[in-house]
Amino acid sequence: MSAQFIHLETYARVSPLKATQRQWTIREILDEVARTPGRCPHVSKPRTPAVLYGAPLNTVAAILDARTDGATDAKGRKLRRDAKILLAGVTSYPVTCDALRAAARPAVEEYLAWREASCRWLQKRFGDALVSIAEHGGDEAHPHLHFLAIPHFRLGQRMEDFHPGVQARNRTAGGKGEKDAAYKAAMSTLQSEFWNDVSAAFEHTTKSRAPRKRWKYRQWKEIKTHVAGLESQVIRLHSAHARLMEWTGQDKPTSDTPDRLEGFGERGERDR
Repeated sequence: MSAQFIHLETYARVSPLKATQRQWTIREILDEVARTPGRCPHVSKPRTPAVLYGAPLNTVAAILDARTDGATDAKGRKLRRDAKILLAGVTSYPVTCDALRAAARPAVEEYLAWREASCRWLQKRFGDALVSIAEHGGDEAHPHLHFLAIPHFRLGQRMEDFHPGVQARNRTAGGKGEKDAAYKAAMSTLQSEFWNDVSAAFEHTTKSRAPRKRWKYRQWKEIKTHVAGLESQVIRLHSAHARLMEWTGQDKPTSDTPDRLEGFGERGERDR
């Protein structure tokens, strides 16, 4: 049984000067999502994502300007350049891209059903603040959806209206400990909501059965390379098996042996 993954972050135009460590900016996260050449070094062979919902990725910055131009914060002050005005998140499917390419049709159709259910959940959760959902289905280990939401600041909406952790932290009295605890509890509730509405139907769990071991970067790279090699061997064995079945005349599909798909997902834009 595989674990679900959904994560939210908020971004500002510039990293706050008082931040203990440098934070990603809006420009950087938009470049990462859009796979702008030279701006996503963690992806060896970037592919242009497919926009499944909303605005093209190259228009998100203009939408951000339109929703924040002249807007003020909760105290009536002009929004600062380090104000968090973009919510970006990712939800990932717990089956690798290589495994899906080699999978029987029902497994691919299950991924497409998960993708559709995730898009519906995001639209319901973020409403008209949701700007775009983009699918990355082949340039990283697992297929995943990036989603971008921008509150209508000029109409009085705030980030806390759409980020449950921020809302809980802002509305909790006390010191840092109490606020951090409220943030974590709210985000845990969000995980439960996503599981109830999406993941449970696909038998995904809310977390891994065992906690992840923390590896040093070099060890992690070695393990990742080893796993990639094993996955390649599985794919080669599958191809060899298919050739053997063809050679022996047993390759004709039956109701019990569904045909296989070379790819997965459906490219193209879907309007609102």
